[in-house]
Amino acid sequence: MDDGPWRLVGGQLDLDRRVMHRADGPDVPLTDLETRLLSFVAARGGQAVGRHEIHQALWPVDSAVRRVDDCVRRVRRKIEVNPGQPDHLRSVWGVGYTFTRADAEQATSTPRSSDVHIVALGPQAFVNLTAHEVVRGTQRTALTANEVALLTVLAEQRGRPVDRQVVVRKVFGLHGDRALENLVRRLRAKIEEVPSSPVHLLTVRGRGFRLESAAPLRPEVPRPLSRFIGRASERERVRRALADGTLVTLTGPAGVGKTRLALAAAADWAGPVAFCPLASVEDGAGLLDAVAACLGLRLSECGGSDIADRLAWSPNTLLVLDGFEHLVQHAAVLAAWTTARILVTSRRPLPLRGATRVLVEPLPVVDAVELLRDRSPVELDEAQIEPLSAIAETLDRLPLALELAAQWLPVLRPEQLAQRLGKAGGRGLPDDEARTLYDAIARSWELLEPGSRVGILRMSVGPWLRSAVDAEVLLEGLGVPPMRILRDLCEVGLLAVVSTDEGTAYRAYDAVRRFCRDQDGWEDAVAQHARAYATLGATEALHGVGRRDSAQRCRRIAFARAPLRAAAEWGLAQGCVEVVVSATRALLRSAVMTGHGQSVLDLSAEVLRRIALTPTDRAELLESRWDLLLVMGQRALLGQDLPRLEALAEELAQARLSAVVARCRVSMSLATEADCADAIRLAASAGDLVALARAHHACGLWMSRQGRSADADEHHRGAVQLHREAGDMPGLGLSLMGLGAHMSALGHPDEAIACIEEAIETLEGCGYRRATALGYLNLGALTFMQGSSPEEAVRCFEHALQLYQDLCNPRHVAMTHINLGDIWLEQGELERAEVALRRGLALGRQGADHQMVGGAMASLARIAHQRGDSQHAMASLKTALALQGLDDRDLLRILGALACVAAGVGARERAVDALGRGEALVASQSPLVGFGFLLDAVRAWVELGEIERARAVLQRAESLRGQMTFRLGGWVDARLDDVRQRVSSDA
Repeated sequence: MDDGPWRLVGGQLDLDRRVMHRADGPDVPLTDLETRLLSFVAARGGQAVGRHEIHQALWPVDSAVRRVDDCVRRVRRKIEVNPGQPDHLRSVWGVGYTFTRADAEQATSTPRSSDVHIVALGPQAFVNLTAHEVVRGTQRTALTANEVALLTVLAEQRGRPVDRQVVVRKVFGLHGDRALENLVRRLRAKIEEVPSSPVHLLTVRGRGFRLESAAPLRPEVPRPLSRFIGRASERERVRRALADGTLVTLTGPAGVGKTRLALAAAADWAGPVAFCPLASVEDGAGLLDAVAACLGLRLSECGGSDIADRLAWSPNTLLVLDGFEHLVQHAAVLAAWTTARILVTSRRPLPLRGATRVLVEPLPVVDAVELLRDRSPVELDEAQIEPLSAIAETLDRLPLALELAAQWLPVLRPEQLAQRLGKAGGRGLPDDEARTLYDAIARSWELLEPGSRVGILRMSVGPWLRSAVDAEVLLEGLGVPPMRILRDLCEVGLLAVVSTDEGTAYRAYDAVRRFCRDQDGWEDAVAQHARAYATLGATEALHGVGRRDSAQRCRRIAFARAPLRAAAEWGLAQGCVEVVVSATRALLRSAVMTGHGQSVLDLSAEVLRRIALTPTDRAELLESRWDLLLVMGQRALLGQDLPRLEALAEELAQARLSAVVARCRVSMSLATEADCADAIRLAASAGDLVALARAHHACGLWMSRQGRSADADEHHRGAVQLHREAGDMPGLGLSLMGLGAHMSALGHPDEAIACIEEAIETLEGCGYRRATALGYLNLGALTFMQGSSPEEAVRCFEHALQLYQDLCNPRHVAMTHINLGDIWLEQGELERAEVALRRGLALGRQGADHQMVGGAMASLARIAHQRGDSQHAMASLKTALALQGLDDRDLLRILGALACVAAGVGARERAVDALGRGEALVASQSPLVGFGFLLDAVRAWVELGEIERARAVLQRAESLRGQMTFRLGGWVDARLDDVRQRVSSDA
């Protein structure tokens, strides 16, 4: 741009002297910052300049990008005739700002509607009172002196009614009522497109006349360049709410898409729309100015009543107020505009009764994936849906975060971007994109009181779900009631509200957590978070174990398990003994409730190794570790972990906890018959009747594995008797279940079922819900194997499922779903079987439990094969076979299914390979497990046309059937008969 003063509509701008020479008033000085902003934007020659680019150029020290908007607002007040509708420093929606000078020729030929001598009538149509003419494109119509006088009187009060007598006096003198009516009729014929339906020269009943300029409202609405995705239900709800009421508010977190939904609703609106952005408005006066500018009113003479009159004149106008959260204290002014339809976007709800609030939540996963695919510069196919879903979940399905992430899909494949975001906790986005999210959240942050800011810092430590109990403990000591802080954080959209079985829970959005990590006070928040959860663990997790309310406490502690671990690790790193002891003990107790705790055992071992504990604290942690080992004891019973158990026993002995040492030795460390004798002796010498009962129970289990049925029977019955004498109800229940398993192995199913039913009743009576669930699981399996009542087996598994869900035990929930699916598959109910198996598969994947995943995929492949979808079944089984950590039992299930499916589709080599691998494993399995695979093998060999091989495998299966000690139901013999018939018919 050339040197010298620049001609603007309202005067001349001299940047060298930093002054605006206004034509209608005194000169206005510019600050150095305002001058540099104008020079920077004007240097682009009319091209748009991004807000972040302006911010980096003018503010080298880090600050909020909102300072750009504030500076622009001040400059417009100094250089623009109408700051609400700027001629020079204009906004470019979604980009930033642009600056253009006034063109001398355009300034004379294209008049401004705000000039009192110009009345805009529409596109390329206006009245020029100075030239006494009406201009419509190239057509010009002359006006008489009286017509000009009438328009001048009304134009001075444009938008307001002027009394009839005032008009008569100023145009005709003292008299002229009849002449006024004729004048108005002639004038309407010249300026109105349809004189019988005027829109500019209006009659106000009982008052006079009003002159309205054309208000091109709809062209002022921003038009997004990208496609609007999803939100069908919210869009319809907004449409109905606007039709039924006058004021609708869209609320939700930063970046959730409130503005886009408002623009979509504006596009649905049949009448004119006025879109009013309020980001740069600071007070109530600025609100009135901004709304007036959107409605085409003169700012200098406008008030709230004028806006109400303007909206009343056009009741079909939709007024969209975008970004109202910082002006909620001025919301009362909206109540006066009752004749209009108003749509407000705000992170805080408006304190107005009767307003309809529509909560805009994050997108569903399906829509979030579609948004990523639509915004991605590269084409993405259906095969990439899974990593795209992971990206969406990591970014909380917030549209703004998803749109920013989509721009990196040409550089990173979806799976790479998902991995980067997951490992970085959402920090994988570059600084430019992260800053955009920061700016959106910073506005919500500025709305918070100091106590609420500290509260969101504490709630943002980690990505965990917080129960109401957790949140109240975490927010104590801030000088504000915790529930008020929670309400404040939810209202501004910094917390996600989640419904659970326990009630309402809370979680900070991923972008909010990243924002909080960069705020002052973050380290203090981490320390207070650790101390709060240590306190929570001490009050919740250390009480009620084994009582009737333990399930409720277990559900509570499920919310706190991950934060407790973080608290223990923080205490370990900081050397804070109080925190690390409380958090570790709570973790150990919660693991006892659920039966899962290998990682907790490892953590507690590190605590014992690195932290100098008092003898009392050390003994308490050791005892808690041992209680957990008792719950996890089945693998240790097989001697798989004897070195660690022996070391722990020695440590406990040094702590002089003789009774615990006895339970340790008698319950977990039996590998030989001599160990059994030592266990009973040690328990008797300790004088602990419960330990002696556990010793006999453990010895009974060991004897059963050795095939010594008579000795095992003696020990099992002795354990039951001793537990009765000691009054140890949980121990009695477990001993009864052990006796039931022993009776079932001996081929006495009726007595076995009676023992397990008594065990369930005993365990339910003492509130030992985890063992009760195990009892129902065993009873269901036993009932199913007997084949007497599949419905009874289903009922038992459903009881177990409910208990494991209450105990927050996802692995056993998955196992029970898979057991139910297998029963329904056996009964031919494929739909019910598929639903149960898919639930088990989903839980197995969440917990990375490959055994659960493999078993579920094998059964689902059988269903797909029965439905004729063998290709899908083959693909699933190949995936299942590649899983790591499968035991031989699960591997045989997969190999058996794979052999049948591969033979069915003619994949001979794969079928033979699966059969060879499976037959080699059969010898190491129990007769029941091996029998099931051999039946699949017979079917596969028949399908492959190898009848002799099928006969050989059938003989082997019949041999295993004779070795079974279980008294099984007729379904086993039915399977055997089925394969016999296949061999006979094909032979």
